[in-house]
Amino acid sequence: MLVVLFAANILSSCLEALDAATVIAGLIEKSGAGATAVTCMIMVALFLLGMFMDSGTACYMLVPIVLPVAFKLGVEPYHLLVGMVGIQSIGLVTPPVGLALFTMLPISKLSVGEISKKLWTPLILFIVMCFAFTLFPDLTGWIK
Repeated sequence: MLVVLFAANILSSCLEALDAATVIAGLIEKSGAGATAVTCMIMVALFLLGMFMDSGTACYMLVPIVLPVAFKLGVEPYHLLVGMVGIQSIGLVTPPVGLALFTMLPISKLSVGEISKKLWTPLILFIVMCFAFTLFPDLTGWIK
């Protein structure tokens, strides 16, 4: 685990040295994508990354890149972070590397396939809920 965090720290430092956040923000601004579209893209990227990587490491790598872009587009930080936490928690229970999924195996005495079949309905509902928070920022606006 420490090796992964070390590699994520090196990658994050390299991206910061290359000023990747400014470059990415410039590309997004040139594309004309709005704040909602960018937030949806961030959520999809985090979901895919969460399927293969620990949520802490994924956030450690992406937050330094994503947060300045979101600030430039006027996305509220709490709104973005609520979505990031939700999406990352979905990634923890999705195969192939879902850490919480493999934690459930010895407790439930079921196979990965059996647990995955039982998780699809709640996962789909949770994904819809996370994207509802992304598309309708007022749902998380009361947190301020």
